[in-house]
Amino acid sequence: MNEPELIETEGLTLDLQRDGASALLVQVRGEVDIANAEFFANQLRRLQETEQEVIVDLAELEFIDSIGLTQLLTVHRRDDGEARMRLRNVRGQPAQIIELTRLDRILQIEDRDLSV
Repeated sequence: MNEPELIETEGLTLDLQRDGASALLVQVRGEVDIANAEFFANQLRRLQETEQEVIVDLAELEFIDSIGLTQLLTVHRRDDGEARMRLRNVRGQPAQIIELTRLDRILQIEDRDLSV
């Protein structure tokens, strides 16, 4: 993937762009909930099949529910146990729920801010 790509569904936008030579940056905007969590996970899985590294930037993610968290967890590791993705700029409610559920101990998170 060389050109930026925009993927949209109900309440969720994924903005894809290259972050260096080997990584793909996925900027997430909106909400991940029961209405779009499966779509979100399927898009991440699709990208992981073709990309060496996927960085998921959650700076503009306003809300994630338990189903969205489950989907994040299921796609974060490759079948061989290697990390599939890193999270970046985890803020507000998503950061709080990730810490509350202790997923911050499992998911690779580069930067987070618990303030709302």
